[in-house]
Amino acid sequence: MEKCPIDLAGSTPNSPMDRVVLLLQQILQQYRENEFKSIGILANFYLPSSTIADETVKDTAETAVQALKIFDSAADSVLKEFAIQQGFDLSKSKKYQSRMKEGYLRVFYPVIVSHAIWLDREDGGKAVKNLGNIFRSTVLGAAGYIIFDSNIDDKDHSPAEIMLSLLLIQEHDRLLQQSFKFNSADYEILNRFKQLYLAAEIKEKRSRFLESPYTKERPEDCGYKAVHGYLPFALLLQKSGKQGQIEGYMHLFYECGAVLQIMDDLLDLEEDITNGHYSYPTLGFDKELPGRSPEELAALIRSDMKHMCQLQYECKRLIESSRDRCTRLKADLMLHFVDTLEARLDMFFFDAMS
Repeated sequence: MEKCPIDLAGSTPNSPMDRVVLLLQQILQQYRENEFKSIGILANFYLPSSTIADETVKDTAETAVQALKIFDSAADSVLKEFAIQQGFDLSKSKKYQSRMKEGYLRVFYPVIVSHAIWLDREDGGKAVKNLGNIFRSTVLGAAGYIIFDSNIDDKDHSPAEIMLSLLLIQEHDRLLQQSFKFNSADYEILNRFKQLYLAAEIKEKRSRFLESPYTKERPEDCGYKAVHGYLPFALLLQKSGKQGQIEGYMHLFYECGAVLQIMDDLLDLEEDITNGHYSYPTLGFDKELPGRSPEELAALIRSDMKHMCQLQYECKRLIESSRDRCTRLKADLMLHFVDTLEARLDMFFFDAMS
């Protein structure tokens, strides 16, 4: 059986960031040599090894565990070092600790890997030089937006954390500008994406304790809140002279992002209902909202097998639509991502309905 070519045990870089850059370099090398004939290391960033049927892929499971630890360590280091520079100790933030514990940032590791490979394919050479910035900007942006969103939702919000989240987002933008050497068209894309994100947030916040900001017919709207994660791909398309594909990719990202969001919303039902955010999984339970506690309503939603099957069906429909878009866009790398997302979806609902 072919061994995974990524060797982490023999490397002794000096810092968590050194280790994560070395890991990304090795993943790039694996891609260049094998072109992901199996979904390999990318799948292992996304799935428990027990869910993977391919024996070649299973052989990389131990490496994947090491890789996740390297990503987690570097992400924690980047965020805490930046926060300390602003006079803030992130280790005392309950919201940050909670998100790290539930593996929120791990959703973004496959995105970082996909972006690095895509950048290497479209603009060879620059990827290796910018791997550190790619990782830092993604982690800072993901943490910044989730800390911002969590505090805006929470009655016990922290003004200091809100200010820190804005600084994290600003640093995310700065690193992207540095990596892509922004021109006026790039700033227009950045501003457009910020407006899309804020419009989704405004719609959600205006609906709090009143109604869901979503409709059953448009589950893809759930993907708008992750728009910040799509920005590097849009910038790369523009820099590669493929501006005409941006809209197609945006729809693809919305669909994949919605699947991730719906799974996350099912996990966070109690917290969301407490904060008056009636997410997509609460649709159809409007009459139950006033008379039940968040815990009772969450349990009712999760125990309704017909409802859960419908949610799974909608997610599957989004998966199929995104797979079709990948074919039309000739987005082979994104197709790998969609395949791993579907496997994760299947495992999620299998566990949820067992």
